[in-house]
Amino acid sequence: MVLKVWDSPVVFVDGKGIETITSTSSALRYLIENWAPDCGPLHLMAREVCMDVLEDLADREDARAAFVAAIEELGGTLMQ
Repeated sequence: MVLKVWDSPVVFVDGKGIETITSTSSALRYLIENWAPDCGPLHLMAREVCMDVLEDLADREDARAAFVAAIEELGGTLMQ
């Protein structure tokens, strides 16, 4: 799988501690494995954008922006 590494990582605090996500594939994995079942619309959009990037249908930085929006929707604290 192609990682689609971002220009800068997303560093945030979640319920487990400080997380650092550096690529679209890592973001998609995080969104699938670490999210509550009652996720919001920005979470769903971030998953879709990440999948589009991995299929070369969108830019990798679009996935980063969507992931940041999903973290903010969740109430996560962005560090960077």
